[in-house]
Amino acid sequence: MRIDQSTMMRRAVAALAAAAMLAVPGLAHAAGSADWVQPGTGLMENLESGLVQIGAIVIGIGVIIVGIWACFTGHLKWERLGYVILGGVLVMAGPSMIRALLESVQT
Repeated sequence: MRIDQSTMMRRAVAALAAAAMLAVPGLAHAAGSADWVQPGTGLMENLESGLVQIGAIVIGIGVIIVGIWACFTGHLKWERLGYVILGGVLVMAGPSMIRALLESVQT
C-alpha cells in the first residue's frame, strides 16, 4: 500500500490536533486553580473592544458610501441602507450578546 504526501500530512495534522486536545485538560489540572483561563478571558475582552472599534469605522464608511452612491444615482435604496445599519447594530451588540450568553451558561 502506497501512502502519498497529502495522506501523511493529514495524519500528522490529525495526530498533532489529538495531542493538543489531550494536553489542554492536563495543563488545566496541573495548574491547580482557575488561573489558567485568564489568557482566554483577556483575549475575549480584547476581541470585544477591537471588534466594536473596527465595526464602528466600517459601518461609518459604509453609510458614507451608500450616501455618495445615492447622490450619484439620484435615488436611495432604503433596503441597502437598512442592511448597513442592521449590520452595524449586530457588530456593536454582538460581542456583548456573546458575553451574556457565556455568562448565562456558567451559572
